[in-house]
Amino acid sequence: MTITLDDVATLLHISPHGKFFDAPINVNTNNAARAAYEYLGVAWEEALAEIYYNKYAQYRLQWLRDLYSRLIQTNQFECAARTYLLHLVGCTIFADKTYTRVEEKYVSLFIELDSFRDYSWATATLVFLYDNLKRWSCPRHSTFGRLHDPIIGIYVCLYLWCSAGFTSTSLASVSGGDREAVPAHPPRACRWNAKHAVEGELMTYRQRLDALSHEDVLFTPYADDQDNHLFVKISMFSEYLRFGGVSVSYLPERCLR
Repeated sequence: MTITLDDVATLLHISPHGKFFDAPINVNTNNAARAAYEYLGVAWEEALAEIYYNKYAQYRLQWLRDLYSRLIQTNQFECAARTYLLHLVGCTIFADKTYTRVEEKYVSLFIELDSFRDYSWATATLVFLYDNLKRWSCPRHSTFGRLHDPIIGIYVCLYLWCSAGFTSTSLASVSGGDREAVPAHPPRACRWNAKHAVEGELMTYRQRLDALSHEDVLFTPYADDQDNHLFVKISMFSEYLRFGGVSVSYLPERCLR
């Protein structure tokens, strides 16, 4: 079993339809500063200072929050909208191992505010997840699996998927303590609250997953939500998904359902 486009679309209510994102080529510190200057409404000197502070083509999430407040006060609403959206994806679907920064290349997703909805956001989320899972499951990345570590930001969809399909793993608690009390129309991600501290960390979850029986697995975890979020055929697409310069194989026919 693995997470699919249908899982992402149902958990987060973002569309699997749309075009792939082509990331800018040769993103360097000067290009990152120029993007902040042109699209986020930042003074050139401040943009350079932010990039040099990070030493990479990235922006701090706290810096984006402060910038957003300033832009609203000066009525620069288009730049404020881009800043807000960049911060939103930086702390959710594109959260990296730092969990405090977001890459500059995602600014180009929001240059045209009227058309950013045309991208396949579920595809982007899944490719980002697959790519980071591949890299962070390598033995040399010793921080993988420590659930209190910021690396967990990458796995928001995987985290929710496990909560929906493997109820006995106790990855998250039901929001409000009553699953049935939560309306069906919001994203299913709203149904759970994350547990921040886990005794035993990775080994605890590994033992729980190993102990799962057939009865512990919900093979149709979204059956009660199909009226509000219908299954779409594009979720059964099989070949490669692309986001920016990254391509991953996507083979839903190999998933147990």
